[in-house]
Amino acid sequence: MSFWTRPGLAKETVRLAAEAGVRLTPAGAAFPYGEDPEDSHIRLAPSFPPLAEVDRAMEVFVTCVKLATVRSARRTWGE
Repeated sequence: MSFWTRPGLAKETVRLAAEAGVRLTPAGAAFPYGEDPEDSHIRLAPSFPPLAEVDRAMEVFVTCVKLATVRSARRTWGE
């Protein structure tokens, strides 16, 4: 499954998720040499965890996407 963030936020989203204890595939991993020119692609690849763990990880993931997006917007607005 693929998820696209706003440009420039995939690596930050993966970093935030790791800080929260959720390991994700590296940002851009589905691109040749792992280089996503937009830094916007995250490949989500759960490997046999129980459904409850996937649900909890997705809650964390969504929160990290929102946090990265809001932080980026605040920088853009100069706050």
